[in-house]
Amino acid sequence: MKTREGFISNSSTTSFCIMGTSFGKGELENEFGKETGECEDIYDELYERLRGTKLDLEIEPYCDQYYVGLPVSNMEETETLKQFRQRAYDELLACLGPNLIKDVQEVSFVVEGWRDG
Repeated sequence: MKTREGFISNSSTTSFCIMGTSFGKGELENEFGKETGECEDIYDELYERLRGTKLDLEIEPYCDQYYVGLPVSNMEETETLKQFRQRAYDELLACLGPNLIKDVQEVSFVVEGWRDG
């Protein structure tokens, strides 16, 4: 079976599967000190924090929800699910800090998809 890394997209749909978490726009506005309606500023802040990591960032079309985590394709062959979850948590904590990521229990599989058109 062939595995595609990253999100799958065409002109009208998007889907992805990560071990991570999601944030509402309001949570990130509070954390980054951005005002409502500044979707690009929030995205830019998250993107900069994730630069150089293996974490992926996905955003719903209307910027209401932001998803961050390790793509499932990054799970090592000998790694257990618990170890993979812990690794995702450690990376998220290192990049986003304890204000946004408080507990490993906040990290789980995130499978999402939507139609953009």
